[in-house]
Amino acid sequence: MHLKLSGPLTTEQLAALGSIAMESAYLEDLVDMLIGEITKLSDEQLRAILPGAMLAAKLDILKNLAALKLKSKSKQQKISPIIAELKHLNGQRTIAIHGQWQSLQKFTLADIANGLAIEIGNAEATHVRGNKQPAKLNAGKLQDIADGISEYRDQLFHFWLDILIRPAAIRSARKSRSKSQ
Repeated sequence: MHLKLSGPLTTEQLAALGSIAMESAYLEDLVDMLIGEITKLSDEQLRAILPGAMLAAKLDILKNLAALKLKSKSKQQKISPIIAELKHLNGQRTIAIHGQWQSLQKFTLADIANGLAIEIGNAEATHVRGNKQPAKLNAGKLQDIADGISEYRDQLFHFWLDILIRPAAIRSARKSRSKSQ
């Protein structure tokens, strides 16, 4: 008899885990771009001042820059919950990506040897950071995390598109027109 022992996650959960990783990478690229736009620093300058900075730290930097850049309290109140939710989702991402996944079904090697069907998908990740309490995440939340990162990344992009990028493009177009006349 040949036994095959698979991990505790379903194919769909593994795909959601991959989506979390990719959506987080897209988010980090956007945050880097926004920090660069707000500070007017080049990519090379950003790499020099943020070497190895984690996404959570970059989100904090973006939040602080937004407080400095946005004079309007209503604009600050719009961006603050977006960044707060992205920070929460990033914490969930950390557990999902770096946590140790285990089945919630209790079994022994003897159970496996005797042909016990091991249920996949009913799992959770545990992640311990420093002296803090272990953080846990149920596998059933993986797709929601990926979707949340995507949704809030999109909200972050559209907020800054309206506040920072479109106005700069309009100013640039006006300058170009006035120079050509």
